[in-house]
Amino acid sequence: MSKLFVRLITVKSLLKISLATVMLVIAQFSMAAKPWGPTLTHLAKAVNTTAVVEIEESAGIDDGWVKIKVIETVLGQTAPAEIINLRIKNDSFKGFTKGERKLVTFSYLRKHPTLRDEYIDDPKGPRILDIRGVTTLAAFDYSDDLKTLFELQKKVHELDSDFKKEAFLVKNSNLLVSQVAKAGDARTQRLLIPEILLREDLYSVFSKKQSAQLLKALAQSERGNEIDSLFFDAMLKIESTNDKKLSKLALKKLNQSNPHVNLASFEATIVVTALKASTQSSGKKSIKTIAKFVDSNSPAIVKQAIRSMDAINPNKAREILENMELSDEAHRDSKQAIAAYLKQ
Repeated sequence: MSKLFVRLITVKSLLKISLATVMLVIAQFSMAAKPWGPTLTHLAKAVNTTAVVEIEESAGIDDGWVKIKVIETVLGQTAPAEIINLRIKNDSFKGFTKGERKLVTFSYLRKHPTLRDEYIDDPKGPRILDIRGVTTLAAFDYSDDLKTLFELQKKVHELDSDFKKEAFLVKNSNLLVSQVAKAGDARTQRLLIPEILLREDLYSVFSKKQSAQLLKALAQSERGNEIDSLFFDAMLKIESTNDKKLSKLALKKLNQSNPHVNLASFEATIVVTALKASTQSSGKKSIKTIAKFVDSNSPAIVKQAIRSMDAINPNKAREILENMELSDEAHRDSKQAIAAYLKQ
């Protein structure tokens, strides 16, 4: 096969992939890929500094900088009372107010342009880092519990016995649950939810009481589709999660969602995740709620809707799909997905 022919096939294939599908694949790959580890672990690298700071001057935010005074260094070497101009990016969340106290992670270094795992001085000066994976500034409303979560990162290398490891994990889980319930700022929520999702060592540690608290927080969520989809994923992985209550929340989310999604947003991602979480419901209304998503304009939603219907009640799923009439807005893959299921 010629290189030109391969190139033409590749281009043609790429053109067929919707933006929503690309976003969904990237999101799922990010969840599975080891390089994107827990968010706190990434921020706590030795090359970074985490400190309690006070905002000295915020007038330069529009120009990409903020002046801070270091009150206490949590991780790193920066001296207290030091005043620093930090570069920032606009992440569309709450700005900074003079006199406000924050917990901030920043760095004087940047990655070496060619050498892996090597760092060099950043010629542009120190900058506030992003929370890896969600493109949000690591600048959080201060709380004692959040500071303790960062301080725990120092103790990871001191866990030389099973007793210490167990105590560490229990304390870690308590702090995470407490902060998810109490933290009012979007940046802290965008730090904590991916942390819970990516902490495989905590899946069996969260108690039934803690998972109930997390479900309550999810029910009251105003975090947006991107973070809510990660939250649903996290609850699916936590062993103590009440699956029926999670399904109830998922169905509520689906009832509030439209099958025909904005393909340039996280709407498809949250719907797919909610569909995955809905399978422990057994009511007739639930399978009808799920069935409407077979008419979606997103192939990922269509396929997951059919899988979820089958998981709840295969006979009812077959009956509904045999009689389903698709709208003009349905994705072209919908008919093929239905036909493939009915052939089984």
